[in-house]
Amino acid sequence: LLQAKLSTIRATMVSNNNIAKAAMQQRYNARHRATEYQPGDHVLLKRQTADGLNSTLGLSTAYTGPYRVSKKIGRVSYLLEHMDEDGYRSKTTAHINRLKPYYNRGEEVPSMGEEDNVTPTIDEDFATFTTALVQGDESKPTDQTFVPDFVNNVKKLATLDPGSQETIFCKELADKLKLI
Repeated sequence: LLQAKLSTIRATMVSNNNIAKAAMQQRYNARHRATEYQPGDHVLLKRQTADGLNSTLGLSTAYTGPYRVSKKIGRVSYLLEHMDEDGYRSKTTAHINRLKPYYNRGEEVPSMGEEDNVTPTIDEDFATFTTALVQGDESKPTDQTFVPDFVNNVKKLATLDPGSQETIFCKELADKLKLI
């Protein structure tokens, strides 16, 4: 009697386990992007806490680097090389899950979505208007006269051409800033 109950319970557990595994696999595969690095690529390495020492990363950075990929070891591991400020080279191995691509500030970061197809549009009249509003009489944001010049430009532009978008914008801005 007990054996019969245990065998049905085990069968139910195996079935539930397989269902849970399939659901986890589906969730993982839905968001996972396969990445592969070539020798010479630069990557950042995710820090790990020291096991068993009850230490945390605290306020330190999550990634270190950049490291240069020396070669691929197996399917998912890479040999990385890092050069210190002193010129000392250190090598380490890392699993692909701990790596992310490094982009130098001068490099263009590749986009990962539909934004490749979007072309920015700028209303040239509005761009000229905002330039005139901010710059006005050749003042720059670092000048001490910038704020008074900005206020005067808003007041002046709020009185021009009553039907234009620029005038409406300046009037709304002046109202919000309580200039008029």
